[in-house]
Amino acid sequence: MLYFEPSRHATALGQRVLLGELLIQKGLTTREQITAALKEQESTDEYLGAILVRRGWLTESQLLETLGEQLGMPYVRLANRPIEPELVERIPARLAHQYRFVPVSAEGNQLQIAIVDPFDTQSVDELRQLLNCEIRPLLAVPQDILGAIERYYGPKPS
Repeated sequence: MLYFEPSRHATALGQRVLLGELLIQKGLTTREQITAALKEQESTDEYLGAILVRRGWLTESQLLETLGEQLGMPYVRLANRPIEPELVERIPARLAHQYRFVPVSAEGNQLQIAIVDPFDTQSVDELRQLLNCEIRPLLAVPQDILGAIERYYGPKPS
């Protein structure tokens, strides 16, 4: 399971809010849980969010929604969300499997995609070139993305 956590969030006042503080402010975790997870992180090198989810103190959706707020990157819930057939047809199955993404919406020359690693700038740049459009990555639960790829494009070819 993969979680992306740049550690700071720029606020309207230009101040930075740590992910743990943001989770506490939203009432999703307690200071004690954050402290325990940070202590565990010292010995495991896991992302803070991954520890909180593994321990059952936070859901994947809560984490990704908060990360989206922190990073200014929209979070999209893919479970039970239909994808327009035109979007599915626009993306070759080979690319969806290789880059682990699904198209979510398109407007003009911009394609919004839910991608397993939205911070993999090399992959996003490659997709931009291959699809000849602007790409806007969105956060989504990785298992939901992989499930949507299989649902719309079939199993990964061997």
